[in-house]
Amino acid sequence: MMNSEKYESKLDNALNLQDEVIFAFFANLLWTGLGQIYLKKYKKGILLALFTLILLVLLLPVFPLLIVYWVWGLIEAIKDAKSVLTIRSLRERTISFTEFESELVKLHQLVQERIISVGEFTDKKLELLSRLENSITSENKNEILLSCLRLHKQNLLSEIDYQQIRNYNPLT
Repeated sequence: MMNSEKYESKLDNALNLQDEVIFAFFANLLWTGLGQIYLKKYKKGILLALFTLILLVLLLPVFPLLIVYWVWGLIEAIKDAKSVLTIRSLRERTISFTEFESELVKLHQLVQERIISVGEFTDKKLELLSRLENSITSENKNEILLSCLRLHKQNLLSEIDYQQIRNYNPLT
């Protein structure tokens, strides 16, 4: 035999071996042990196949419970995610009065220095007012109103803005 024939023979054997490995893998996907049986490892293949059958018979009555448990876990994860997202969303939509006042002063400075336009100022101010309204409770409403009145007298809040906060009725 020539060297090229030996090389081709080894290459064919390697390709056949690779095909057998792939086939054995997929046979085991169908039923554990089938791949070993295909590879003529009968004792190991039969033992694995029987063990798989025994496990299946033992776990079959419990299998529906495992599926129910798995689905329940998915539902609980979704509920928990919604709860966490709701809390985060509420935190992002609220603002303390100190933060509100500080942001409003910064916005006034930016518009006076012509860094932002009056339209941008108005949009940001409305967003801040909305976040402040989300922070108002029946316990802190009077304190916030007094502070807003002070901002109104300093011309940092318009009459309309002040009235908007004054007319806001918190749920709590």
